[in-house]
Amino acid sequence: MIGSEVEFVYVGGRCKLAADLEPISLLKGDAVQLNKAIQEQRKREEERTRLRRAARLRKKVVEYLTRYDFDPQDVNAGAWCATSCFGWKSYVLPLHKAVEENRTDMILVLLEFGADPMLRDGKGRNAYYHVRSDAQRIQMQMQHLKIREEGSLKLSE
Repeated sequence: MIGSEVEFVYVGGRCKLAADLEPISLLKGDAVQLNKAIQEQRKREEERTRLRRAARLRKKVVEYLTRYDFDPQDVNAGAWCATSCFGWKSYVLPLHKAVEENRTDMILVLLEFGADPMLRDGKGRNAYYHVRSDAQRIQMQMQHLKIREEGSLKLSE
C-alpha cells in the first residue's frame, strides 16, 4: 500500500493501479484518461460543495433577516427599528445591524450575498461608520472587493 488508498498489482506481467478491485492500466494513454476523469470528479465535488455551502449560508442569512424583521429576500432592504430608550425609531440596514453587534461572521456572509456597505441608514451613516476596529474595516473592504469581482450569491436560489 502506497499512500492511503493507492495499491498496485501485477496483471499480465505489467504493473497496474488497482482501484475499486479493478486494475487500471498505467500506460500513457490510459493515464491521460484517468487524469481527466479525476479532474472531472474533482470539479463535480467542488460544485456540490459550493452548492451545499451556499444553501447553508442562505439559510443563515434568511434566519438573521427574519429575526430582525428585515425583508428575507433582500439583504439591502432596511427596516424601522427602535434604537433608543425613548422608543424612537430609525431606519436600519441588515449590514449595519451586524456591524453594530460586532458579528463578523454575519457581516462577511451578508457581503457575500451582495449587501452594500455604502448604503446609508436613517442617520446618513454607511456600514463603515459603525465598525469598531481597523482589522474589521479591512476585512469588510477585502470581502466587498472580492464579491464585486466574483459576483455575489443569490438569496432566491
